[in-house]
Amino acid sequence: MPPLQRIGIVGCGLSGCGIARVAALSGYAVHICENSQENLAFAFEKSSTFFKRQAMGGILSDDEVQQTLARIHGSIDLEDLKVSDLVIETIPEDLERKIHIHQELDRLCPPQTILVSHSSSFSITAIASATQRPQQVAGLHFFHPIHMIDLVEVVKTSLMSPLTLDTLCDFVRSLNKEPILVADAPGFVVNRLLVAHVLHAIRLVEADIATKEDVDKAMEIGCGYPMGPFTLMDFLGLDRIYRIAQNLYREYQDPQYLPPASLEQLVAAGHLGKKTGQGFYTYP
Repeated sequence: MPPLQRIGIVGCGLSGCGIARVAALSGYAVHICENSQENLAFAFEKSSTFFKRQAMGGILSDDEVQQTLARIHGSIDLEDLKVSDLVIETIPEDLERKIHIHQELDRLCPPQTILVSHSSSFSITAIASATQRPQQVAGLHFFHPIHMIDLVEVVKTSLMSPLTLDTLCDFVRSLNKEPILVADAPGFVVNRLLVAHVLHAIRLVEADIATKEDVDKAMEIGCGYPMGPFTLMDFLGLDRIYRIAQNLYREYQDPQYLPPASLEQLVAAGHLGKKTGQGFYTYP
């Protein structure tokens, strides 16, 4: 398999934009695909703002910013990804949609293209089995903020070829990140631990053991976490946490994954965290 050069990304929310940025910074040609011109324009605006802040902070030079942005292109047509060596799907957690997109990519892309799902809670085997290239379908799970967190879970299925596995691990390392191999079990390693942790934090507050502010302080100061659980949930999106928890509870029937009432209420009210200006905390 020739070296990867062209990376396609489907979906440019928090994850898709983050992966696009680190790939472009590492020298890859990146093509992002969104479902509307408005979403595509917003993705480019977010990336431009991100890189300008990197320049203002002295992390990147102005020339590096311009060169990196020049490596990122986009469209609203999946067919434009057919020249990609690797395509990473990053849409929200909806198994039917993920399978449909992978089937379309399977039809459009040449036989050597590797297809990857950024799913955090669904079976990668189910997605791979729906394509004609299951040996070249895998999972990669990045963590937020993607430009800061150096871990990536590489999800290995029983259908995946050794060459695909080696290629993906090399790709992750080329982004200056550390791959860990995980079995294809929904939630993998980090999310199974993380979701149980943040939901337990909600239950502590619901039981009047402590305020959300003090729970966050306990984990940030007492355990050295960069963000407390409530700040982290607001950053990631409460709808995302809720969907993952639902999927894990459905899969394992473990009560620790059952979404608490206060999380359900916030999601139902559209208070999804930082992106909507209101979650567990209020944002300007």
